[in-house]
Amino acid sequence: SHERTFPGWAVVSEELTGIHGTLGKRLVTTLGGDQAPLKNLSVLLGSGRRVFVLSFTTGRGYFDRYAPVVERSLGTFRVFAEPVLDDAQRKAFQERYNAAIAHMAAGRRVEALAGFRACVALVPAFADLHRAIGGLCAELGREEEAVASYRRAVALDPDHADAHYNLGTLLLREEKAEEAVKALKKAVALEPEHERAWVNLGAAHVAREARAAARAALERGCLLAPDSGTIILAYSDIPDLP
Repeated sequence: SHERTFPGWAVVSEELTGIHGTLGKRLVTTLGGDQAPLKNLSVLLGSGRRVFVLSFTTGRGYFDRYAPVVERSLGTFRVFAEPVLDDAQRKAFQERYNAAIAHMAAGRRVEALAGFRACVALVPAFADLHRAIGGLCAELGREEEAVASYRRAVALDPDHADAHYNLGTLLLREEKAEEAVKALKKAVALEPEHERAWVNLGAAHVAREARAAARAALERGCLLAPDSGTIILAYSDIPDLP
């Protein structure tokens, strides 16, 4: 199919790949001749009769630099059970979702929150909706609702690193350091390159007066984000740190 779509492309490697238990196919292709050397990373994932194609094309230098990042991102790809909606419900969901996104872009948080809640009424098992609701509730100062929404998100999708990060960050803000550590540890286990999660994990350990653990987490954050002023501030809260 690559050759039909892109004349002159040649598949230089092809291998099976497993992402969250779903077996797919990873293709690397290149275009030579007088053209600039390009590569294409595609992952084909099958789920029943559906095939999902995720593709990344760029110059060779950028490809070699960013391919590992793209591979890690593809590792978060998940195929969920399709909700049972009729045509009218599908249309209503799409309209409400699009409107909520538009409200968010315009800074209308209350309206966006109402829109996402209307979406949840139609598709209650959509973890990203609960994460979005949690974020809006947090911004509106409705922290108990935000925590409940983040908890719902991670219950629906235990592999949602950002939902664990958001939950842990909010628990840290509420001075619930022990719970924050658990959530942030889960976030960094799922996404080891999440520098903000490492920084906040360090801050949570500071709150627990667990200095060795705080230092280890903050040093990991330093390696990932060496220019972060947040890490420096977190370090300053640790008395007598050698």
